[in-house]
Amino acid sequence: AESDDGGESWRRPQAGLEHRYCWSVVPDPGDSDRVMVSSASGASTAHTASRADSHVYRRDGGDSSWERLEGRGLPTGEGVVRTVFATTGKPGVVFAVNNRGLFLTRDFGDSWDRVGIDWPTGLKDQTPRGLVALP
Repeated sequence: AESDDGGESWRRPQAGLEHRYCWSVVPDPGDSDRVMVSSASGASTAHTASRADSHVYRRDGGDSSWERLEGRGLPTGEGVVRTVFATTGKPGVVFAVNNRGLFLTRDFGDSWDRVGIDWPTGLKDQTPRGLVALP
């Protein structure tokens, strides 16, 4: 749900959001109307690696629909647990972690790059719980 009047009223923009079990939410530090969310069809497909099927959506605010971000360098879909986001506060810059690795976007999800750190194979069966990005 979102509010633009300090919580006096709320709306639930769901157009285009095919998976409604939402987990991690991050606004673009350069434009708070732009938001990304990690979501799945339910708890087991979000958190359980053996059943994982999670996705990432972006919305540009106003009356815009959610857009599923696929094929942009950030693994999503079958076998991927829900993604956790963190931002340094720089416009468009977001870090993301899931059971496939650590990723970075500098254009708020248009493209993602894998961060060059060792990612042990055993982590593919794990579910990251949090992520902090320092400025």
